[in-house]
Order: sequence, then structure tokens, then C-alpha cells
Amino acid sequence: MKTILVFFSALFFLNTACSDDGGDDISRATNCDLFVEISESKYENEQSMHGNIDNVSVQGDCLIVEYGASGCDGSTWQPMLIDAGVIMESFPPQRNVRFVLKNEEACLAYFQEITSFDITALRVDGTNEVVLHIKDYSSVNYQY
Repeated sequence: MKTILVFFSALFFLNTACSDDGGDDISRATNCDLFVEISESKYENEQSMHGNIDNVSVQGDCLIVEYGASGCDGSTWQPMLIDAGVIMESFPPQRNVRFVLKNEEACLAYFQEITSFDITALRVDGTNEVVLHIKDYSSVNYQY
């Protein structure tokens, strides 16, 4: 009986001795819809269907993209945010990103959507800000 008591006491101690405060772990839970993808080849080669970026803003660690395109209802659209994988050395550092919309809907109606992307992976060590140059749109500052 004493062995069982010691075993459960040790198990309880080990269970309470560790804690996870979340820290700066990029794999933590996010409130964003999707994640940014870092890929030079996709940045250069990924095909995007015609659409318009209406507005871009940063809220916390999310890049909010408001966009529109023609389609049937927008339910099959596949939005992506792709980073070129290059950090331009300046102060603050700069990165090139591209919004891509895969849209195979063949209707003439125009729909607008809002998608948020977790951009935590775009942070640059040694600074708390990075300028994101969005292809075919303007730039935004991401402060963290």
C-alpha cells in the first residue's frame, strides 16, 4: 500500500512541476483563419485568379485581408499568403509577401471576403517590427 501511495505522490508532483506558459512558441493557438507560407518558389510561381485586394491591416499577429472576386458564392475560394523567404536588411527589416486567391468559380456575381493570416513566422530576431510589402498593394508595418 505504501508503494502505491509513493507512486501516486510522485506522479502528482511530476504533473504539477511542469507548466507551459505559451511563451513565444509559434505553434501556439491562433485566432487567425490561416497561416502564412514561406516559399520562394511559390511566391514566384503560384497562379492567382483575378481578384482585388480592398484593404489590408494588422491586428495583433494576424494580417487581415479584405478582398473580392467574381464567382458563384465564394465558398470554394482558396486564399493564401506567401512570403518570398527573403529578409531585406534595413531598419526596420522588410519582407515581400503575396496574396494569392485560387478561384475556379465561373459565375459573374461579385463577392467580398475577409481572411486573416497568422504572420508570427515573419518575425525577425533582434527587432520588434517588420515592414510587409504586399505585391500589387501597399505596405503595412507588423509590430510585435
